[in-house]
Amino acid sequence: MLGDRSATFGVRHATCGPDPVVAVRRADVSGMLDRTGTFSMPMTSVTVYSTTWCPWCDRAKALLNARGIAFEAINIDDQPDFRQRLMDLTGGYTVPQIVIGTEPIGGFQQLRALDASGELEKKLLAA
Repeated sequence: MLGDRSATFGVRHATCGPDPVVAVRRADVSGMLDRTGTFSMPMTSVTVYSTTWCPWCDRAKALLNARGIAFEAINIDDQPDFRQRLMDLTGGYTVPQIVIGTEPIGGFQQLRALDASGELEKKLLAA
């Protein structure tokens, strides 16, 4: 018989209730209530220039979706001069090219680094 192995492996069970780290009074932040009643902050716009054949584009979009960040996806497959257009818009010629507000941040690796460091959230809230 195995018995209760949670103590053996140091498993802690989750408890229900408000998260003390996330809980904020509404008076402390300027945001607005969305239709579901959850608190949301206005964010800077995000644009992802991508192609259908690019796995890094899919990863960038998946990261943004996982974080609940709305973005505009612009598919540049059908544009014959898309590399020159990207250079003109963002200064980069590979896909994806991600723009936060008016600031080009680069591709997936740069997006991931911003997310890991906490800078992504700061850039989004800097509207």
